[in-house]
Amino acid sequence: DLRVALAGRYVLGAADEVTVSIDDPDVPDVPILVLRAESETISESGMATFTIETTVELVEDLDVFYVVEGSATPDVDFNAPDGDITMGKGQERVTLSIPIRTDDDVEADESVTVRLIVDPNGGYRLSDRDRATIQIQSADLPELTLTGGGEVTEGGTVMVTILADQAPDTDTSVNYSVSGSAQAGIDYEVVTGTALLPAGQRSVDIPIRTIHDDVFFMPGDMVVADWPARVGSVEVEDGDLVQSGTPLFNLTESLVGVDGAVVTIDVVVQQSVDAVVVPLAAVLSDGGQDTVRVVTSEGVIERRAISTGMLDGAYVEVVSGVAPGEYVILEIDRS
Repeated sequence: DLRVALAGRYVLGAADEVTVSIDDPDVPDVPILVLRAESETISESGMATFTIETTVELVEDLDVFYVVEGSATPDVDFNAPDGDITMGKGQERVTLSIPIRTDDDVEADESVTVRLIVDPNGGYRLSDRDRATIQIQSADLPELTLTGGGEVTEGGTVMVTILADQAPDTDTSVNYSVSGSAQAGIDYEVVTGTALLPAGQRSVDIPIRTIHDDVFFMPGDMVVADWPARVGSVEVEDGDLVQSGTPLFNLTESLVGVDGAVVTIDVVVQQSVDAVVVPLAAVLSDGGQDTVRVVTSEGVIERRAISTGMLDGAYVEVVSGVAPGEYVILEIDRS
């Protein structure tokens, strides 16, 4: 600053002041901001807290600008903040608190993300940690009730409905039990005890199928055959005269059981007849290739590549590489 001469030898013009800035290369020209969340999750009615930090102590007040994003809805799931916050002179951090609202909605967890934005006046710079997220966990669950039931005759079916006051946000398994004087498997078909309430749906039906237990069979009501005979319908009765070419019965792929009857079905998924098998423990892996150690007719042990097939308990089928009658080594005692 120019000062007025005491003896009046000069006067001051309008430009009587200049500033010299000393640049320290070890100190950034503007503060660099870092944002972090104080927690990973928050419950409804809680406070989502974020902290904005600087790399240096501020020499003057600093306005920091931000936006709030995420799957949560402003002014519905949380109170929307102003979008800027002031960090005071001499501070190195400031706390941003966002109140979370409470509702009774059954909903999936939602997120609140705060993202710092660039100061149009260049008052600060952003680090690579310029955003943070907190998950809002909803503790609200659907309330379940039962409807339906009533009277049903033997052999009929009655529906029982599990009804939710709100649809769940994920597929939900509902456990239930059936009790009473009727016996499962005798008076009604056995139920699973679990029903799946799909996400977005409010109800699921449970059919209760009753059994007509007064059924009896006459000698001509049954056809006995060895599997795989499948009889669909019999065209003649015992004692009928049949002309040549008249069908006696039709085969079908469908199996129909009478109410109250017990049907047992064995399904063969895969079958191998006269297969060559070896203990599974005898199969070694050599670079992804299955091998076994075989004793040749000369008494020499050789490692042989094989192709495997079906697996049955502790044994595996050998499609190629080992012939019937050859000896496979399970374990070598090197002592």
